Amino acid sequence: MKNSFKHPINYTAALMAITSFGISCFCLLILKNSSDTGFFAIGYFYILLSTLGNMLLLLSLIVNAIRQFKDYKEHIKALLLVAINIPLVLLY
Repeated sequence: MKNSFKHPINYTAALMAITSFGISCFCLLILKNSSDTGFFAIGYFYILLSTLGNMLLLLSLIVNAIRQFKDYKEHIKALLLVAINIPLVLLY
């Protein structure tokens, strides 16, 4: 995956989006398989932090895409990956 992104911010964004999605799935599975309500609080706090982090990263990706318009295809891939991840995390 690192070879498909030339700019480090795009690679970081893709890595954060995939990691955020994986951790959100893991939290949901733990919550569904456990009767402990402590997991709900941990999952809720994680979703808030993850959504805030993804939104800030999306904003920085937009600024980077505007500043370096030459590689717009790479920026679009990273933007879509992060933009799709925000509603998925909120759905959990």
